[in-house]
Amino acid sequence: MSKNNWNKEMQKFIASLSNENGVWSDPSFPVDNTFEENYLAVREKENRVYSDSEVSRLPELTGHEHSNEWKLRDKSLKRVMEYFRNFSGKTILDLGCGNGWFANKLSTVPGNFVMGLDVNRPELEQAARVLSKENLIFVNGNLFELPLPENCFDVVTLNASVQYFEKLKVLIERLFCLMAPTGEIHLIDSPFYSAEHQQQAAERTRKYYEMKGIPEMAGQYFHHTYDELKPFDHQYLYKPHKKSRILQAISGRDIPFPWIKIIKTEHVDQ
Repeated sequence: MSKNNWNKEMQKFIASLSNENGVWSDPSFPVDNTFEENYLAVREKENRVYSDSEVSRLPELTGHEHSNEWKLRDKSLKRVMEYFRNFSGKTILDLGCGNGWFANKLSTVPGNFVMGLDVNRPELEQAARVLSKENLIFVNGNLFELPLPENCFDVVTLNASVQYFEKLKVLIERLFCLMAPTGEIHLIDSPFYSAEHQQQAAERTRKYYEMKGIPEMAGQYFHHTYDELKPFDHQYLYKPHKKSRILQAISGRDIPFPWIKIIKTEHVDQ
């Protein structure tokens, strides 16, 4: 990875980091691994810990129990990449990047520079081992603690990861600080709920993680509502109709979750 390919702010930030097994981090800001341990334990039980060979091909995944799910993710990816093909030469933060498959796809757009950020080091090491290239790096750190450069990122993506952040407003305001004046946040492939259905969803999640034997994970998975988006300048680039969401998921026709774009603004309504 050539630091000189990044903008000056990013070059300075990367130069301040240490690299181990291909993953960049700041030893001054160690990551609490509680979430990592619970998350990976769940992934093991769900058979979602993929081999290097599988990660290199995602979202294509054949002959696997989750193949149908990844067909939906692939359909979602194609829709998203049609949009991002117009974003050449951008600095992108893929937050909650996990094994890096989506960050890798973003990096295929000519001129883009992509940073995948996560607290989960084992998946980051796999991402670095399998996917790293000149315009793609992986960083282990906490978004709210790491001294990331401000006004630097043109785009921030959260693909199936916003549900692991407790306070949506706090998250978005933190990201606004890191983004260029015309920056965009994209929330992709994550569930959002009406206020009336939020508690029901939380109860289903609690029972699910109890069944998996990792009840602690229920306290690290959050059910954001559409109402939480109201203070922000946002639009739906894809939103399944309420009546068709279940049918779409069952039939395998399309992803049952929205794709939401949030535009950086100077002031947020309280």
